[in-house]
Amino acid sequence: MRVVLHRVLMAPTPDSVSSEKTYPAPAVCVDSKGRDTPFTPVQTSGPFYPLHMSHEDVDNDLTITHRGAPRALGQVIYIRGRVTDHAGRPVAGARIEVWQACASGKYNHPGDDNPLPLDPNFKYFGRASSDEHGRYVFKSVKPSAYAPSPEGEYGYLAKDPAEVRPAHVHFKVYKDGYKTLITQMYFEGDPFLKTDRIVQALAPEKRGLVIIAAEWPQPQDEPASHSYAFNIVMEQQDMPDGAAGA
Repeated sequence: MRVVLHRVLMAPTPDSVSSEKTYPAPAVCVDSKGRDTPFTPVQTSGPFYPLHMSHEDVDNDLTITHRGAPRALGQVIYIRGRVTDHAGRPVAGARIEVWQACASGKYNHPGDDNPLPLDPNFKYFGRASSDEHGRYVFKSVKPSAYAPSPEGEYGYLAKDPAEVRPAHVHFKVYKDGYKTLITQMYFEGDPFLKTDRIVQALAPEKRGLVIIAAEWPQPQDEPASHSYAFNIVMEQQDMPDGAAGA
């Protein structure tokens, strides 16, 4: 039996001692008056969900494929946040999957026929679980915008700007007792957000829940990396329609 060891970024616990594994929790998901926040909006999973991914190769660090391998190309980012219900209560043990393009804008999927280079050192898919406080973290690289046809290398030569997808990371979040959430996280300042049909289909007040601004890296983060706080609000299975701004 082959045993593969990986360096896994751990979600924090109150008893954490090592600074490498201490991630302060982002703000809770209720406002200063204690009002409920809207659920994270549901979005399409897209056509490039990974078809083949060995469980032993999956963790929350997408920047390396295995111990000792070269690091993936591109701007290193950390995506961290809390998974909560509409009242800001932590959802512990939620399973969080992410998948995305590499720094060039190419997915490792047979359906992606863009003539963009794949990065053999990028993992393309990650998985984590929220801790008892609902916290999670992923380390990755910032993907590029891309066009869904070979017409536009890196997406920027597409004839119709609306065909260019802004840089984004796909999320799937699931746990017993909650509705499975499939959504996408975007990067504030991306010029293609204004023309993307998927983003523009969201109500204006919902866009701010999935378009995230870069923050200064935390002390334990890799130098020159960017940090993004993406909080996720899940809906319980038995919640009545229309509750919490759904």
